[in-house]
Amino acid sequence: MPDEPVPSAATDPGLDDLERRLAAFESATKRLNRTMAKTVTPRPEPDPAPAAKPGTRRLADDESSASRLRLQQQEISGLRPAVAAQGPQTGALTARARAGGGETPGFTSKFGKPAIAMTPLAPPATPPAAATASQHRLPLLVVAAISLLVALLALATLPRAFPELNQALVWAPSVVVAAPRAGTIVTVPVRVGDQVATGQELLVLGNAAVSAEREGTVARLCVSAGAVVAAGEPLLELADQRELRIVVALPEPEAAAQGERVRVRLLGEDRVLHGAVESVLPPSSSGFWNGVGTPPLRAVIVLDAGLVPPRLGQGARVVVLGTGPLRPLLLALRDTLPW
Repeated sequence: MPDEPVPSAATDPGLDDLERRLAAFESATKRLNRTMAKTVTPRPEPDPAPAAKPGTRRLADDESSASRLRLQQQEISGLRPAVAAQGPQTGALTARARAGGGETPGFTSKFGKPAIAMTPLAPPATPPAAATASQHRLPLLVVAAISLLVALLALATLPRAFPELNQALVWAPSVVVAAPRAGTIVTVPVRVGDQVATGQELLVLGNAAVSAEREGTVARLCVSAGAVVAAGEPLLELADQRELRIVVALPEPEAAAQGERVRVRLLGEDRVLHGAVESVLPPSSSGFWNGVGTPPLRAVIVLDAGLVPPRLGQGARVVVLGTGPLRPLLLALRDTLPW
């Protein structure tokens, strides 16, 4: 039987070499079959004899050789259906897929010796999934770290955006009550902070009483019982509670502006009031100052309507909120910080 023609070479260099090797394997198998068919005639195995006779050893050796050749022929012939049905290229790829590894296994005989040396095909280079995921995760980590750093810096500088002004005082315009004539102060029934109505007795001068000409709050007493006063000398000051204001000293002109919202925390009380800056007065300007010395730069704050008015002369602490809608929320966040 003539040899089968060698399959034509494939376009790929690796597959071309594999085809040549498989074609050579087929040719060698066929030649071996033809040789075995001419030299060995299979015969049925004889019945086992009770004892071997002289001269029969050579016959047993021939039968063992024939049996081994048949086994080798069956092993080699068992590869024919896969190669014939799938072709040289498909058979090699199927053997590699069954092996489950990256290298292409070679066909081996019964005794473990390779029948044909296979050249492994290198798989296409693909980036690992873990490396690709880490490459995408790195920019996100950098952005998160920068955002966290910016947030920490903003929280660290937040108290500077809301400085607390401590030199604040509850103030109201006052009217001085003077002595109508000279004499000695007999009694002073009112105290600082008392609310008085129109016509209420303020003190007794000599044998006559001095009454209030308007309602108000006693802001200051200038005399005491037993003092001798002249006509026109100040006796006390009455403040108009209806025009109550908060006056606060400013460290710089940019600390507050007209129309900005403020928060007022009264000293000695657990109470917070809100209002707005009515005006900013330059230094040495008259009005809105009952202190000693030259008036400083100060802001005049009018409180929101409907609030219980504070006591006249009561101290306070003021925080300027500004005009932004988010400023109150930032101030609430600032109050929760430990620094």
